[in-house]
This record gives sequence, C-alpha cells and structure tokens, in this order.
Amino acid sequence: MSEFYVKWVVDDVTGLMRPYKVDIIPPTEAGLAVPYHSQWEPDANKWKSDCGPATVEMICKYYTNGVGPSTNDIMEHITGGVNRNTSATELVEAAEDLFGVQLGKVYSSSWDFLKSEIDKGYPSIVLVHYGAFVMRLDRNFTGGHWMVVKGFEVIDYQGTDVERIILHDPDWWGDYVEQGAAIPVVKDMFMNMWELAHLDGNPDRMVLVSRP
Repeated sequence: MSEFYVKWVVDDVTGLMRPYKVDIIPPTEAGLAVPYHSQWEPDANKWKSDCGPATVEMICKYYTNGVGPSTNDIMEHITGGVNRNTSATELVEAAEDLFGVQLGKVYSSSWDFLKSEIDKGYPSIVLVHYGAFVMRLDRNFTGGHWMVVKGFEVIDYQGTDVERIILHDPDWWGDYVEQGAAIPVVKDMFMNMWELAHLDGNPDRMVLVSRP
C-alpha cells in the first residue's frame, strides 16, 4: 500500500510540523516504466534547487535503460557548482549533452496533449506551482517545481469515472522517499497546479516533451 500524507500537525515533542496519515491509496502501475529518483538521494544531495536535474535523470534513464549521469552530475554540468534554480533551456541542453535525449519546450499545453504523449510512449516533464499540490511532503517550499508525467489512468469512484495523471515527484526523502513515485493526482488538482505556475514567474501549462 502507498501511504499519502495530506494533513499536517504540530509535533508535541519537536514543535515542528509533521505529516498526519489520513489516507491509504493502493499503488498504481499505470503508465510508462520511468525510473524514480529523489532529489535527496546520495547522488543528488549537493544542491537544494535540483528538482529539474532530477527529472532529467529520470526521464533520460527511461530511454537509456538506467545508464547515465546522476542528478549531481547534471546539476554540476548546468551550473558549475552554483546552488540556483535551473531553467528549461538548461535542462534541454543537459539532456542532449549528457544523454543524447531530446527535450522540447511546449507552452500553454493541455491535459489531452500530455495524454497523447504518454500514448506514444513519451514521458514528459511539467513545471507546476508546488504550493497547490496538497499531497506534497515538503511543506517549506511552495514555488516552481519540476515533476515527471509517467502515465494516466481512469478509476471508478462511487460510480463515476475519475481521470488521474501519474506523477514522479522528486521532492520526497528519508522514510517517505518511495511515496514520491507514481503519485496519482486527479485532473482538477493537477490542472490547478499547472495553471498557477505564473505565481512563481513561470509560464502556465509548460511541458518539456521527450524523444530518444
């Protein structure tokens, strides 16, 4: 079972916010076999702002059968060791330089477009406003965040078909790291996250499509 933490309480001992388990959702195997990698793993631990490189590692290793540079290597290639946010252009160039994988920028994209990419066997990277993602583990960050689209599914909920996108979120760590993989997110929540990217100074509904 895959546990999700969507409510937060103040810990009586530490005084810090901690997750309160309110739901258990069966893991989903829907979508493409994109490997998951956290941006807090030992080979992705030098910079805080490395969600972009982590998504590049995941999506590129989908095409290379797990072979290639680490998140740290990708971040070093882009910034030369400076801890800063990475741009879409830099991620595109890093994928080409280090993996030979092509990423293409698409602006003002759509739910149906993302689904069509998955149907063709191509995972994508999306830029969202993380503060609108209520299932996130990282409560201290609410800005622009890169996530991987690995699939879609339709489930029956009380007699109604519900569409869900399947996301890899690299910003999970420690005992909860596996919860970042293959997170099913209902359409309304995802579209809200995606359409609020302008709050962080980013384009709304931006996607980096991938090609081997």
